[in-house]
Amino acid sequence: MLIIGNFVEQIGSSIMELAFTNGIGRTLKEIIMALCVIVQWIYNSIWAAILCPIAQFVLDYFAWALEIWEHVVNALRTVGIPTKELYESVDAPSL
Repeated sequence: MLIIGNFVEQIGSSIMELAFTNGIGRTLKEIIMALCVIVQWIYNSIWAAILCPIAQFVLDYFAWALEIWEHVVNALRTVGIPTKELYESVDAPSL
């Protein structure tokens, strides 16, 4: 069964290669390849190098701020100050 699958895959690859070697097929293949290069550049140069670290910093900052808020609310509760409204704002779903 695996041999038949490989054979069908080879035939499909041959037909696609034949379709994409002349005329509009070649142009379409070149456009697709250019789009792939552009997407790869955007991912490597913009997302992975700039946006991903910024997003991670922002998430870490808000996690840190939430942790401080929880400590403040818990400290106020320990002292005896009513914190029901403050604590409800901290009970957000965790990431």
